[in-house]
Amino acid sequence: MVALTPELDNQLQELAVLLTKLPLPLADPEQPAYNFCAWRVNEEKCETYGSAICVLNQELEATFAPTGRLNRECPFKLTERGSGLYAIVDAFRTALSAESDERPQTEVLVKWVEDFLVVARWYMANAPPEEEEESGSEYDNEEEGELVGDSDVEEEGDDDDDEDISEEDEEAPQPKRRRTGKSTQQTIEKTSTKQKQSRSRARKKKEPLQNVSVWDDYEAASENEVAKTVQGKRKGRKPNLLLFELALPCRPKIKDPKKPLKKILRCVGMKPDEHGAGCDHTYAWGGGKSGRQRNRILKHAHVCPYVPAHLRERATKALGGKAISQQVKEDAQVVQDMAAGKKSSQTSIEPHSRAAKAKLYNSTLTLDILKLITVQSLPFILCDTEEWKTFVGDATHQQFTPPSSNQVRETLVPSEAAHVTLKNIEKLQKIKNLTLTFDGATSNRQDSIYTVHVMTPSRRVYLMKGHSTSAESHTGEHLAEMLVELIRSIGPQNFSAITSDDTGNTRVARKRVQEEFPWILSLPDCCHRLHNTSKDIGKLPAFRKTISTSKRVVAFFSKSTFAKTAFKRTQKRHKIRRGFVKSSKTRFAGIAHTVDSVKRCMPAVQELVGGGVVTIPDVNQYFVPNLRASGTFMADMTVLLAILMPIAWAITALESTHATVADVFLFFLAIMAKFDEFLVSPASAELADTVKERIRQILNYRWNQMIVDPGTNGPEDTVSVYVVGFMLHPGYRDNLPDVNLTAVNPLSNDDDSVTVSTRRRAASSRTSSNELPDLQRRVGQFLANQLRLEYETKKIKVDDLEDYEAIAELQAQYRAYLRNEQPFVRRLKKDETPYDFWRSLRPGHNSRVLAYFAMKLFAISPNSMADERAGSVMTRLGTALRHNLKAESIVALVQLREEFMRQREQDKPAVKLPTVKFHQLDSVLRRARSANGIETASSQSDTDSDSDDDAEDEWADREDGDTPETSAQSGDESDVLTDERLLLEDGETLTAASWVKGGNLKVPAILDYLSSQPLAVSAPPTATRARGAVATAPSGPPPKVVWSI
Repeated sequence: MVALTPELDNQLQELAVLLTKLPLPLADPEQPAYNFCAWRVNEEKCETYGSAICVLNQELEATFAPTGRLNRECPFKLTERGSGLYAIVDAFRTALSAESDERPQTEVLVKWVEDFLVVARWYMANAPPEEEEESGSEYDNEEEGELVGDSDVEEEGDDDDDEDISEEDEEAPQPKRRRTGKSTQQTIEKTSTKQKQSRSRARKKKEPLQNVSVWDDYEAASENEVAKTVQGKRKGRKPNLLLFELALPCRPKIKDPKKPLKKILRCVGMKPDEHGAGCDHTYAWGGGKSGRQRNRILKHAHVCPYVPAHLRERATKALGGKAISQQVKEDAQVVQDMAAGKKSSQTSIEPHSRAAKAKLYNSTLTLDILKLITVQSLPFILCDTEEWKTFVGDATHQQFTPPSSNQVRETLVPSEAAHVTLKNIEKLQKIKNLTLTFDGATSNRQDSIYTVHVMTPSRRVYLMKGHSTSAESHTGEHLAEMLVELIRSIGPQNFSAITSDDTGNTRVARKRVQEEFPWILSLPDCCHRLHNTSKDIGKLPAFRKTISTSKRVVAFFSKSTFAKTAFKRTQKRHKIRRGFVKSSKTRFAGIAHTVDSVKRCMPAVQELVGGGVVTIPDVNQYFVPNLRASGTFMADMTVLLAILMPIAWAITALESTHATVADVFLFFLAIMAKFDEFLVSPASAELADTVKERIRQILNYRWNQMIVDPGTNGPEDTVSVYVVGFMLHPGYRDNLPDVNLTAVNPLSNDDDSVTVSTRRRAASSRTSSNELPDLQRRVGQFLANQLRLEYETKKIKVDDLEDYEAIAELQAQYRAYLRNEQPFVRRLKKDETPYDFWRSLRPGHNSRVLAYFAMKLFAISPNSMADERAGSVMTRLGTALRHNLKAESIVALVQLREEFMRQREQDKPAVKLPTVKFHQLDSVLRRARSANGIETASSQSDTDSDSDDDAEDEWADREDGDTPETSAQSGDESDVLTDERLLLEDGETLTAASWVKGGNLKVPAILDYLSSQPLAVSAPPTATRARGAVATAPSGPPPKVVWSI
């Protein structure tokens, strides 16, 4: 991407304004002479002409100078003005952004910009004299400044900003109303024709900006009409050109004879050539106070997806510059400077010092109120209550007036959110190995919102965008455009992975992002995949009665106040710590937690039913003590929980912000081991062999889909990133010797291929042959492919090494790691993460290349739980008590809440959580929940469901067991298990057994990760640590690079 110099950027801004003022006739909307509105980079033409700039140069020459330049004063002629001509500025920016480096063709484009400026100035200088205004236009009868057509319902009385329009403070272009003591109509009637003509001669009239609306109730201004804009005023400050680019004037098409015709402003994102497309946001022409209108324009442009990217970026900077936190810093600096001046015996500044301290006091309290409202999720209306005003007044001795709810909502929150966005972008631009996560949600106003987070290697999470365009379908292409724009704003080279759930549109979006930036790994969210596994098992007919009965009893106790009160009294006597848990579509593996809660509360329920206190309709017989039905139901719950709870526990562990790709492999393997253990237990006798076979098929399908499928980075990879991460995890290498990664062929489903002789040959080849075992070779090839992408697509050199040097070092270092040679001999320390382990090896010349890619893998987050947590906060914010906030306000509040909570935790040391076993989670979750100042997703399962009466049950009242989901949450058909797909899977054995020595999954070291109580695990044998030679690249002339190991 070619950097846009400040000089060229200023030229493009000036050109955008000049083109709108050309004294030329308006273009015919149906047959315009110039149409650059839809100009995009055409890849085929780029291959033909060499670059995007060359393609644009060809089109410009054919359109404006087919016979060459005319002369220096006016290089070419223009015939009309209109939106098709104005879009040439965006075409210039698009062509520049498409270039990857500085090329000579850039000068060609700069020459075109200079020529356009010369032509526009020539037309302005040679414009014909304007005729005098013979009669008043339709605008003469309107009261300028009246609020009309604003799409947002605004409250009056906003007094936050009362400044005039200027370039310095970026105020909006507002017409100033003359105050004569009489109405505008009376003033016009008493003004003579001669006086009107005199004023018309003295005032240089300006034509309005081109405006064409896509809606039926708008039309373009007439060519002969003169709009009373700031550009036509004789006095006043210089207007801010940014606001003229963001808001264009227009008027209603449907004229009401009883009302004067009103002028309004529309968003620049409104697409005039596409009926019903683009943004439909409008503003009042006046709005009473210029500061308020300025804030409205910038607030909308900051989040509007239809506003061009370069304008949206400028709007964000202008809006963020007025943030209250920034004002506090500036006021504190002023007070500090005045204190320094006072020490130098300048006593004359004492009055100014008191005023500066008072200003700092007011801005600090305003910021504190903003933090209180956002962090505690308080409604804005609190600021307008008399009790609040009285409390603040008494606490500050009537020296501070708190902001109104309108000021908080319309000014403080948007500007502070814009400031946080800019600050986060600046911070993330300096960090490598970032992970991009995104997910969709729906607010209570039925606004579809896609949140986008960026996670750092230290597991700090930043909400960067809340994309809401409910008027358009959120296709994969649409999401990809939004994600690519964000990635480019931070820096594509800084990203290593993108993670989301595996719905159809999100999968396509990840694929498009990876095609644009091939070095970015595309990962499906592991928690969603495991949740789908639990749903597949829960849908089996053998468990339908158990699940429906459990849901029925939970619904009964949640809806009956008498039964709920009686249960709470009985619960204490039985020392039941937690009550019932309702399964809902917002809780992963919710049905497992529901059945588990019913089993936990069974003694209290049996006492109530047996004593005749309550009677549960339809299912009462299952809770009567000493009945066969009650014992059968209890046994059925035990069997179901033995199968589903390991999956639920694995999800709880993998929901952690600190989860790694290696943990996904390990916990999925532990799930398979727990089921294998269940098969040999007496409880499995309750299940028919056909049900066991069906469960094996489901687990094998999900194992192959998640672990074996190499669809991570491209067709050249033959192993998944989870296997690579497990192999490069130093803790698992040393502590899990039973996981046999040396003799596994991930592309083979033949269990007989893993024999003792095969493992012996693989083990002997580790020391006596240069040929690596199959899986280790595939892992090495994955690393070689990553190295190739660094050099060929990312265009960077690892430690300034040439490509042949880097691949040689990678080969030597990878073999040294597998043989446990120096410098890879040390073990993982207590509380040391694998990322920290490899970072300590990064400076070494005999470990730097392998450590480079290991750090990338362990910096990746395999889940998108940050977006799930943000969605939970949005649900709490989007209630009627908070005035049904719009999508942009909800996103801004969540963004500020995360930022202020991070500030609260910034003085505390960063929490580092290595992989923990399930029975260790209780002692660790407290630290995890405050690691980033944000609740963990698992915390939602720690609360009773008594308050969740309105939550929708999972698989409730549907024959297929599916819960109706929104478009943002619905799955894709490719992830639904069908009978045809299951028939392709083995139902006799578990595929994962081939990944463990001897084919025995029931290894205590693996089972311990998903056990409620710690198991006795023998210490691993001490591995022989060979010294080995230092891994170096071969010397001699540069060989031909072969990207393989």
